[in-house]
Amino acid sequence: MASSKDALFGIDSEDIAIEITQDNWEEKATVRITPNEQWVYLWVDEVDVKDKWRMYEVCAKEQSKSRMVMKRFFDLRDALEYANAEKGKFKNARRPNGPKEIPNLPNQGQLFFPNLDDKKDK
Repeated sequence: MASSKDALFGIDSEDIAIEITQDNWEEKATVRITPNEQWVYLWVDEVDVKDKWRMYEVCAKEQSKSRMVMKRFFDLRDALEYANAEKGKFKNARRPNGPKEIPNLPNQGQLFFPNLDDKKDK
């Protein structure tokens, strides 16, 4: 079953965190920028496998692709490292420099990440 942070439901700035952690993975997703300057929206879900065990599934919606990439892990730490681009397919991706680096999503309105703008007065 898809979670609220699933790109299927649209990408909401309320669901975006700079990092996905053991404390926020159930509610938050993250965004990374690939070396060819395309954004990737990543999130982690827990899934049942054949009603025998649970796994953690990292889902990734890439800007230039219509399908989502998914990879499963037995350990949450491994899933978080992959989702945070520390390992795996997106390991060469970087954090966005701010909300202006993220483009509009076609047919889904303005995509805005206010929590990524660390230059605001606090």
